[in-house]
Amino acid sequence: MKPTVKQLKVIEFLEQQLKFWKNTNDIGSPTHVGDITEFSQFLKDDFSVEEVLSVEILATELYLSITEIE
Repeated sequence: MKPTVKQLKVIEFLEQQLKFWKNTNDIGSPTHVGDITEFSQFLKDDFSVEEVLSVEILATELYLSITEIE
């Protein structure tokens, strides 16, 4: 089964975040967590509040996991 439209939007959101982190000059900057929340607001038109929060949590956990790797 192919990804749904909403699943594709989440994947695209995560791809954008990963590209930001890949190209940053300060991976540990707290700005990145704020950016997750800021950019997730673009999902509000197609997602419920709970779904947006779920995506934010997922992206934040992914970011924090990446920053813990030395």
